[in-house]
Amino acid sequence: MTRGPALGTFITSIALLSACGGGGGGGGSSSGGGGPSPPPPPPITLTFTADSALVPSGLAPTLSWRSSGSACTATGGWSGAKAGTGSEQVAALSQTTTYSLSCTGGAAAAANASLTVVATASHRPEPTTSKVWSEENATSLDYARLPYSVRDMAWNKTRKLLYAVTRMGSPNAENSLLAIDPVTLATQVLPLGAEPWTVEISSNDEFVYIAMASTGSVRRVRTSDFTQDLSLTLGTGTTAVQRVIPSPVDPHTFAVLASGLIPRSSGYGVIVYDDATPRPDALLGDDVNIPFQDFIDIDWNADGTVIHAVGSGSSVGFFDLAVNAQGVRYQRKRLWPTASPGTLVGNRYFSTDGRVFNLAGAVDLDAYLPDYYFTTANRVPMPARGKVFSLGSNRDGGFVDGTRIIAFDIDRYTYIDAIVFNGAASFYGAPLVAWGTDGLAIGGPSEMIIAHGSFAASGGVPPASSATLPLQAAAVTGNTAMGTVNVRAVDIGARAVTADTCGHLYVTTSSGSPVRPGSVMEVDPATLTITRSAITGVEPYLVSASDDCSTLYVAPYYSSSLWRLRASDLATTGILPIPSASFYTGNPNAPLELTRVRAMSVAPGQAQTVAFSTGDIEYSLCSGLDRGVYIYDGDVPRPVYRSDSTFSIKSIVFGANASVLYGEDFDSVYAFDVSAGGLGNPRAVMPYPDGNTFDYDFGRDLYFDPAANRVYNLFGGAFDAAANTQLPKISLKHTAFTTGCGAPMQARVTDRTTGKLFWVGRTDDSRLGVSTYARNGLALTGSLEIGNTNELNNFGYPQHVARLPNNQLAVVTDGGYLVLLQGTLLAP
Repeated sequence: MTRGPALGTFITSIALLSACGGGGGGGGSSSGGGGPSPPPPPPITLTFTADSALVPSGLAPTLSWRSSGSACTATGGWSGAKAGTGSEQVAALSQTTTYSLSCTGGAAAAANASLTVVATASHRPEPTTSKVWSEENATSLDYARLPYSVRDMAWNKTRKLLYAVTRMGSPNAENSLLAIDPVTLATQVLPLGAEPWTVEISSNDEFVYIAMASTGSVRRVRTSDFTQDLSLTLGTGTTAVQRVIPSPVDPHTFAVLASGLIPRSSGYGVIVYDDATPRPDALLGDDVNIPFQDFIDIDWNADGTVIHAVGSGSSVGFFDLAVNAQGVRYQRKRLWPTASPGTLVGNRYFSTDGRVFNLAGAVDLDAYLPDYYFTTANRVPMPARGKVFSLGSNRDGGFVDGTRIIAFDIDRYTYIDAIVFNGAASFYGAPLVAWGTDGLAIGGPSEMIIAHGSFAASGGVPPASSATLPLQAAAVTGNTAMGTVNVRAVDIGARAVTADTCGHLYVTTSSGSPVRPGSVMEVDPATLTITRSAITGVEPYLVSASDDCSTLYVAPYYSSSLWRLRASDLATTGILPIPSASFYTGNPNAPLELTRVRAMSVAPGQAQTVAFSTGDIEYSLCSGLDRGVYIYDGDVPRPVYRSDSTFSIKSIVFGANASVLYGEDFDSVYAFDVSAGGLGNPRAVMPYPDGNTFDYDFGRDLYFDPAANRVYNLFGGAFDAAANTQLPKISLKHTAFTTGCGAPMQARVTDRTTGKLFWVGRTDDSRLGVSTYARNGLALTGSLEIGNTNELNNFGYPQHVARLPNNQLAVVTDGGYLVLLQGTLLAP
């Protein structure tokens, strides 16, 4: 009998109850003394299933069984003698019915099993079914749209049912709990009497837990018979329950996140319950020893001993809440700029806003999903499938015309595929839940989608990236007096560029790069071929190379670490931590120490030694919250240099050898002695040239020229280390533009052999300006402007420049362009 549109077929196991009878008396020997008694026969085995857990009223389920017995007897909702193995379509259902079966054979004890098939409401919706192909035309989904307004959902893997809660005003079954068979679309409805907020399934699939925000209560429903098992009202009349999370080790234990748990409290607190009994120790909103508490999400760790809570606003960070028989108590706070709820997968917390945090130590930001299709979306990790799905509205120009889901690799955070439901209702911020092995369910404000297919299954290969950078513009510019320069530009989301002494060109890319997101690439500048690439954290925005061409260092923008790579194959050989004090000490006025690399420099002749200055992640770059200078030898740090002021060293660079480091703060450029004890003996060598120090806060300012033994900054300042004297300020051809609180948006580099200086700036009419200066006297020797065409007018400000052989420069701009210049003007 057909039960309406189906998305596929499978058999749902409802129950397996087998019992073995036991033999008779004690273990004494027989009176005849004829040896041991023969062993009892093995027990009967029995498997008893129905083709669906839910069947619409008026339709008939099919029961199947397999036993090792020779005969069976049916009771309950059916009757009569049955074969040892078989299947049977029983009578049509008018109510929920329990079926029992007992099988026997020989002298073995009988096996007994029972199962319950639920007769669903007669108003089951008639869905619209369809098929949609992915944007890569490699995968697809079959889907149905159902007229339920769903706020939250969860999948019960044992009963193979979706449990969903509906909103007030849902077209069907408002303010209810639904149990939906995603294959037959049969639906059972349990009215709740008020609007539910979230739904969770216990670890053994026995219970459904529901948070009732509007009534400040918790409901629990048994999945075996779809009956309410517990109704619990919390706190005061203003209490709103946000989440109910069952313990991973005991289905009767659950944690509640709710506001208004005590009078006059607006903060969110956490209580642990065992059934209807609260444990005595609780965190009750504002009235706790955690200043400015404002939780937005909670989750258990794997063994049920810790609840991880996420804070926002003035309570930003991750809270570890210890759980024992007495309840829950504050353990520690790990600072990080959190803002959204999410999902805990092992040590990684996947925030719905696209950030992935690593909680293994001091919190680190592992990644920022390269999801630039939606400014805000719901990102859901599905580790069993190796994917993260991002759900949001699809836009055709300025208009929303459906729903888009993007699949990313859960470990590499790279794009795999995308699929669009054209014409479907907007599912902005809607819940997204996996079911089965290849199913997805999406809840929305006016309808829901239930789908399955290859797009949602595990696996999938990201589309092959081009082996060649896409050339966007090429031109020849210049004049007879200065010569011409060939210009090639590629728009790849570039963040930084460097070249080693062997002529290798390395470029880092943003997480939104259309070529190799979040990566460092080695590029052949002649052919624009990508010779190798590697993913290096989230937004790798700085890159430096050792002078022996063996090692690269990459600094991710949102990470308290520095990556070390082997240049020959871009394999990661180390991740150097910045051990900032990112644990809350109890002082609400203590500054946040969430650090990242501001500037870095590899020691001359020592590829495994790197120095880097650090600043605060949350508030830099304008704040001036500088966190010191680190030096690592391999994986071993030297003592950290910190001044007494938070406005400390921002930019650093090694001098002619590893024993001298130059550093810059708001006031001056200093020379430091470098030893096994770190930095020491600072002496000012170049006072700040322009007097205005307040808005000078970016780390990429200093550059050392090994040919002339000089230090340059981006304002045209120069210090001759050999003569130990400050040189006259360079009269720059192009204005030293600054943006916000950063250093001038310019870049400079020298020829390592001759010391000739190359400067790339920005002209008044928004073109790139290239100028050259002689080593002796630093006089202007040539200049030209690149622009005057649509293709060459919108590069943005230059940020980094690298010197290449054959009269070449490579420039990265803040617009994400890599611009390659070559010509006689750039000769040594």
